[in-house]
Amino acid sequence: MNDQKIPPGSDRPQRESPFLLALGMAVIMTWASASTATLIYALLGRTGYPLSVLLLVVPLVPFYAWVMRKEKALQAGPNWDRQKDKFLAVVIFPVVVVAVMLAVLAPVPVLTNALPTGGAFGATVASAVVIVIAIIARGQWRSRREH
Repeated sequence: MNDQKIPPGSDRPQRESPFLLALGMAVIMTWASASTATLIYALLGRTGYPLSVLLLVVPLVPFYAWVMRKEKALQAGPNWDRQKDKFLAVVIFPVVVVAVMLAVLAPVPVLTNALPTGGAFGATVASAVVIVIAIIARGQWRSRREH
């Protein structure tokens, strides 16, 4: 057994948990889908936030765990270059379609008194902007700390 601790910033690759990777993919895809779904929700003149779109993250975690396993197997094959675009379309397109269908057919609206028409789309876009700014700030903070 190797009891040595790995120093921060070392070149040794880190192993991420498949669950955390799948969760991260599910959250990212839910955000991407939510922006489209909430825009359509707003165009229909509805108020509040369609909670069903955010609940989509629950079934997406096992779906993306399967996707990542399948992608590794496909990448190892000789036809990956030809299959890559089709694979990405099959992975991304249905998630967006399901999110839009949930927003239109079964929205489960929340915050109907707090958010005006278009408020759900604004909240989704604003949260994405805040997350991007936080990621950039964290990277700059980490860079300064290492120097």
